[in-house]
Amino acid sequence: MKKFDKYQYYENSVQTPSEHVFIFNQMFQEIRNRKPYSLREDFCGTFLISCEWAKSDPKRTALGLDLDPEPTQYGFEHGYRKLSPSVRRRVKIKNQDVCVPTPKSPVDVIG
Repeated sequence: MKKFDKYQYYENSVQTPSEHVFIFNQMFQEIRNRKPYSLREDFCGTFLISCEWAKSDPKRTALGLDLDPEPTQYGFEHGYRKLSPSVRRRVKIKNQDVCVPTPKSPVDVIG
């Protein structure tokens, strides 16, 4: 019998990373009249959207934040490892409270 994989079900049922990237890009361009390059994904879980964001353009970076190390570990094992090295360098994940300010400069999109 196959083991129940709650994060796979989660990603398949509530995550549409390509749609998120499309919407973030479209909305940002309408408001700011330029292309967005940086994303901060709050409550990122398995950070599938961050991975898709970084894959969508070689200039894009993603920072994912989540308190729970269990889903982020799943993301590293199942999604992050599939990324090319150049994309991996542009995806950073931190296990921290999203209310704690990040020392990096402001990002274009917070999702």
